[in-house]
Amino acid sequence: MSEKNILILGEFSSGKSAFLNMLLQVPILPERLSSTDLPIVRIRSGKPAGIWIIENNQEYPEPIESWSEIPNDWDQLSFAEITISGHPL
Repeated sequence: MSEKNILILGEFSSGKSAFLNMLLQVPILPERLSSTDLPIVRIRSGKPAGIWIIENNQEYPEPIESWSEIPNDWDQLSFAEITISGHPL
């Protein structure tokens, strides 16, 4: 089966993270953030589970421990990624 992509867009503080946490039945995205706290986030099933950042021109993702480690300067980031081990995404 080929990978499918779904884009979730919405205004600031409209419940996007809460909606995705509910839909996935896993509280993986932080809620109640300021308007500039997260870059584009890709969510997928995979191992190892974790939060990753992928910088521009970087071949492999870099693991981070928490959302607070996301750099404020997103110009250097392609996106952030969450992998959930064993989830039927």
